[in-house]
Amino acid sequence: GIPTSFIVGKTGQIEWIGHPMGMDEPLEAVVTDSWDREKFKAELKMQEEFDLRRGIPVGHANDDAEEDETGKVSLGSGELELTVDGSVQLLGLRFTNIGLDRDSVIRGAYIQFTCDEPSVRPTSLIIAAEDTGDADRFSSDHHDLSSRTQTRAEVGWNPKPWLIPGATASAQRTPNLAPLIQSVIRRDDWDAGNSLAFLISGSGRRIAAAYRSGSKN
Repeated sequence: GIPTSFIVGKTGQIEWIGHPMGMDEPLEAVVTDSWDREKFKAELKMQEEFDLRRGIPVGHANDDAEEDETGKVSLGSGELELTVDGSVQLLGLRFTNIGLDRDSVIRGAYIQFTCDEPSVRPTSLIIAAEDTGDADRFSSDHHDLSSRTQTRAEVGWNPKPWLIPGATASAQRTPNLAPLIQSVIRRDDWDAGNSLAFLISGSGRRIAAAYRSGSKN
């Protein structure tokens, strides 16, 4: 991983976080009481916002999952059926290390899928977030997805036909999910760096690439 250093000031607060190669100047400023903590906080927040704009991929095989009508959870698929795969199922997606503070204002956010197989049948989906301040990784326990509490806020999605395998475009992109994320990060148990999960239900069929396929949803 990338090495990270911290500078702790005279009051015991963390004054600076960054790569060890860049700590000489801020260390001198902290020692000489010329350090501008508020300016650094603003610069750090801008960097976090830039990182978020670049996107956060699903980072682990157990961060996408499917649960069928009997409650059986599948973690090993190379594709994600939204939502019919023999029977209607519930889909879960989890994203980690979300660098948002409780007072962050979300202007826009979405999930970008990648088409795995062509699918054209009418599809109507409902997207909710898990109503917790730090979503756990999915497990193979029966009803692991459906037992999770969902946000009251929901976002509907009627995706257009997916025609080209490998396509990652507007047809594979959800509507704005900002209301869902906003409701989660305002919780008392939310902290910057926590994990956020989405649960997708509905009818119809769109086939997206899963983590195991090498996709970066």
